[in-house]
Amino acid sequence: MAYQDVIRRDLARLGLPEFDPRHVEASMRCVYGTLDHLGGPVWTRAVREAAAEVLAMGPETSEALAQSWGL
Repeated sequence: MAYQDVIRRDLARLGLPEFDPRHVEASMRCVYGTLDHLGGPVWTRAVREAAAEVLAMGPETSEALAQSWGL
């Protein structure tokens, strides 16, 4: 399963389905670089924190960040 699929699933579980998973992934990568070492509660916390960062950045900046990561 791709990161964005897992992020989309977790955003829905957190009650945040309106977030673009590409934006959340890009924000997570700024903090963690690679994501494959995250698991369980650390992953869930990272998704929640990244969603808050995406909200603070706004849609234009979040999209630019996602594109800078090739997402």
